[in-house]
Amino acid sequence: MTVRCSFLLLSLYSFFAGCNAARVKITQHHTQGANQNDLKRQGKCNLAEGEFLMDFSSTNDDFRQLHAHRISCPVLSSFYRRGWLNPDMYGRVNKWELYSALQKSGTSLEFSVFQSYGVAAYKEDDLEQLTRDRTLGFVGHLTHVLKQSVWSSEEGSESKRFLNIFRMNPGDCTTSHQVQHGFSTTITDARFDNISKPLRACEGEGLVMDGELGTEAELERVRKLRKARFDEWFGQPGVVEKGRVNAAGLVRLLSTMKAHGDKSSEWSLGKDHIQKFHPEIGGENASALSEWQGVSAWMGFLTGFATLPSGDWKEAYFTLEELESFFLRSLFPTDWVKRQWGFTDFDFEVFVGFGKIATDPALKLPAKLEEEIQKTHQKWGYRALHAARPRVQNALTFSGVLTSCGFV
Repeated sequence: MTVRCSFLLLSLYSFFAGCNAARVKITQHHTQGANQNDLKRQGKCNLAEGEFLMDFSSTNDDFRQLHAHRISCPVLSSFYRRGWLNPDMYGRVNKWELYSALQKSGTSLEFSVFQSYGVAAYKEDDLEQLTRDRTLGFVGHLTHVLKQSVWSSEEGSESKRFLNIFRMNPGDCTTSHQVQHGFSTTITDARFDNISKPLRACEGEGLVMDGELGTEAELERVRKLRKARFDEWFGQPGVVEKGRVNAAGLVRLLSTMKAHGDKSSEWSLGKDHIQKFHPEIGGENASALSEWQGVSAWMGFLTGFATLPSGDWKEAYFTLEELESFFLRSLFPTDWVKRQWGFTDFDFEVFVGFGKIATDPALKLPAKLEEEIQKTHQKWGYRALHAARPRVQNALTFSGVLTSCGFV
């Protein structure tokens, strides 16, 4: 299997005070006293009663705080809150910016390239994210990453790829199943918050939303709703111990998610999901592939952001307060220190270890990864590559696991 094919197989949110109109553009249908330009924009975007136009390109800190909760992925939401992601007017970030944000968080080059290539996969003119396009291939993506990081070279429109981080909730666009994990909690799922929903992009103007404008009161209301869901998920037996969530607690949470979590992804188990989008995959392989996003994400969350008092991953932990701040306020742990994670040997140790302590239901993918590690490490070529560049070898090993399960 070539490096190109291996990585191809892997590809796997009253406004605030101090925000000026030049930076934040919001137009609501039938606004009293609307000027002529506002009316022209309303007409261009065909705003119906109760719809408004949002420009998400503001870099104002207050704006970020007020809208970060609209981003369903808590990691991307925290990146946005820190100013590492700067969306365009529609709420989109390009793959280079996503790669850069991941690098700032400590992810390895290999993992940053893998994630940005796999997720930011929509062309610049595809405002509704109708067609996932990875035709450039991994090598093409890597080439552009190197050009921008080494020579600060700008990409042409044909090679740019985007992800709308403000349209990641189930139902936000027709292809939202492509940006969901196989299973997840519902803590940051906006469907349960009764907040304004993105409807469509208006070219050259921004994102058309329905409902009410974001306010501090709405933000506090949403936080209360999410706090209740947070307490429910982290209140499951065995998740929290003495105010901390350790690796064993996260595995208990993963098992609960697999059994009872939201399943809105193309990789979720069920006839409307993996059987519909990947009908060639079935049985235990389908179960394993339903895990790869969720388990990988929580593994990375632990290795990249948890407190590590020693070299033993089983002693790593989050305080409940840190997790609450992360999920409800999009904030990193206050004492977070950047360290490398993503396709490291330590990551693999955690991934395999997750499988050995997960029960009811058990996790299937970690055991397959352990088998692949044992198999590939017996080959001289892989051993040599691991000695020279372990993260590359680990990435290839992981791709081998997905391939063996039928991932294409």
